[in-house]
Amino acid sequence: FKSERIDAATGQPLAQVRDTRGGEFLYRLHFDLHYMPVQWARWIVSICALFMLVAIISGVITHKRIFKDFFTFRPHKGQRSWLDAHNATAVLALPFHLMITYTGLVTLMFMIMPWGVQSAYRDKGGETAFFETVFPGTAGRVKPAGVAAPL
Repeated sequence: FKSERIDAATGQPLAQVRDTRGGEFLYRLHFDLHYMPVQWARWIVSICALFMLVAIISGVITHKRIFKDFFTFRPHKGQRSWLDAHNATAVLALPFHLMITYTGLVTLMFMIMPWGVQSAYRDKGGETAFFETVFPGTAGRVKPAGVAAPL
């Protein structure tokens, strides 16, 4: 297959983009673990994300004063200053880690916990019927008509 970028106004091909494949590599590395079978890798990633979500939530609950300590900084106090800096960086990174974990779990939601869809759509055709209900018209677009679309 070959793909080209085309200018929408003129229809002429645009200059070639440098082929670094960096984004594709990072996606495959983090989401599919790059050299593993996809299904195994996604199960490993989702289990790790579940553990990480539990760790983040239990850490916030355990450290009751985490947000109060965020605004505390005692300069020139030796080890106490390092602990204050550690608390500040941990709280600053917390929303990022929480959203990355949550996003990973949401994208793999139907693989991790398919029971709701399976029980609700048991008599209607299973998961295929659910996805047709949620994304109507996608099943009809799968088969090509053999007719060129008008420009």
